Amino acid sequence: MRWAVTGTPIQNRLSDLAALLKFLRVFPYDDVRRFDADITHLWKSRQAEEAVHRLKILSRCLILRRPKATINLPSRTDLRYPVHFAPDERALYEHIKTQTITTMREANRSAPRFVNVIQQINVMRLICNLGLHYSSQQGHNTISNDSCPQPLGADWEQAAQQTFNFRCEAGTLTCELCGLSTNMTETLLEESTLEEDSIQAHILNSNTLTYAGLPSKITALVRDLNCQARDVKSVVFSAWRMTLDVVEKGLKEAQIGHLRFDGKVPQKERKGIIDRFRKDPTIKVLLLTLTCGAVGLTLTEASRAYLIEPHWNPTMEEQALARVHRLGQKKEVTTIRFYIRDTFEERVMELQKKKEDLASLLLDSQAGNAEHLEVG
Repeated sequence: MRWAVTGTPIQNRLSDLAALLKFLRVFPYDDVRRFDADITHLWKSRQAEEAVHRLKILSRCLILRRPKATINLPSRTDLRYPVHFAPDERALYEHIKTQTITTMREANRSAPRFVNVIQQINVMRLICNLGLHYSSQQGHNTISNDSCPQPLGADWEQAAQQTFNFRCEAGTLTCELCGLSTNMTETLLEESTLEEDSIQAHILNSNTLTYAGLPSKITALVRDLNCQARDVKSVVFSAWRMTLDVVEKGLKEAQIGHLRFDGKVPQKERKGIIDRFRKDPTIKVLLLTLTCGAVGLTLTEASRAYLIEPHWNPTMEEQALARVHRLGQKKEVTTIRFYIRDTFEERVMELQKKKEDLASLLLDSQAGNAEHLEVG
């Protein structure tokens, strides 16, 4: 007998589920051709409701779940916190956005410029977090649209790692040789490797933080943390360590006691950090990267959780928030997701909604929304 443990049996397309069925040897659907004939082709012939019906029958025979409602947890309130850019931040963002649009129009998936598109999208997302802390001068050198990416030459390893990091952050990658996905392999790697981002080299050094002021999003975070009662502990998540660097500066200025847990923290020191967060009343905030905080931790001493930016994968967000809202939690929990209005972050949230609809096809009691399902 084989078992598969996953929170997303369908994340992007039906082939996600077909691969699981093949691994589990679920006859007759361990044969992809049979799965396509009975289910996938229904979408192609516009019979989505019947396809959903068949998927529901199949899932009831295979999936074991324990909904949170069965374990009587305290209530959880999920909030979205829209933030407006300051004028200078908006000007920088719009400048990068214009260059990104130009590059996207010229891009071709078979050309090196496509990598530039991915990088520029991540630059736009980082500016939402960092505002003027992002180095526009060095960033411009990276994303100038009047030249193609520099030849790889001796730096090909660095360039390859940069591209891999971007693609991993954007979603799951699958090896063409062995079929293993990054979801399965990233736990075998040093977490700090996956958290590294090629844009790190293009962020202003710490001396520049003295004149730039806190970004609008981080200002909103610190203001909200300052409004909490003295006995309230909070966890702050971000996908990027460089964002946590700026958050730390804000917390220090506000004299808010905090600790940090990311991929650079040695394994032997991690338990001590978590224990101190739980027991030390002067520590109000724990800063975590998503790759470190999404699994394996229990942080029920906290009753508030903040996500600095929307992530491409809503399941990773939910896994992080589940560190706070889980067995052992005795207080009501509040989660806050920050985003900048009228930016690419709103597009990321739209994609999150589509992926959540896909997950609901199998995991919810109702049929879910089949409109966004991809059949590839």
